[in-house]
Amino acid sequence: MEAKAWKSLEEGAEREIKFRQNVKLLEQEGVETVKLKERKILAARAVTQVEEKLEALREYDRAVEIATKQTEALFREEREAKIRNHDEIRNYEHAHLENMQQRDPFKTKIATMSLTRAKSSMNASRMTSTGIVGQREEIILPPSKYADKENRGNIIIEKPARLEAEKV
Repeated sequence: MEAKAWKSLEEGAEREIKFRQNVKLLEQEGVETVKLKERKILAARAVTQVEEKLEALREYDRAVEIATKQTEALFREEREAKIRNHDEIRNYEHAHLENMQQRDPFKTKIATMSLTRAKSSMNASRMTSTGIVGQREEIILPPSKYADKENRGNIIIEKPARLEAEKV
């Protein structure tokens, strides 16, 4: 009888152990299922974030490309407008000069002669073939604010040769 009672106690203990193990396994399966679902959700969210980031980068690249093209077009238009304005001003000045020459040919002739004389006298004063060389005159200027106090700026002015020839 005792053996039978002992056997029934052992079987009851084994059933209780199996029951507890099954309960623990079911709880563990539930926890692992939740963890698996959580990991799947996190993985899907990571993939979505990467795709969103790539799409944002593509959009940014497209926007930069469009902005670059617009900037190039704007600069091109601005350059063309400046060229047009420059050409218009040049044409206007040329037409104005022609009108002034036609309107008053005497002033034009006098101005041309004056320029010719000025250029020829300047060339004559610079020529050294006559043997008359102009003297040099030094003008010492005060130093600039940040200049070296010892090294002052010198300006050399050549006196015209004709004036030297007249003095002699």
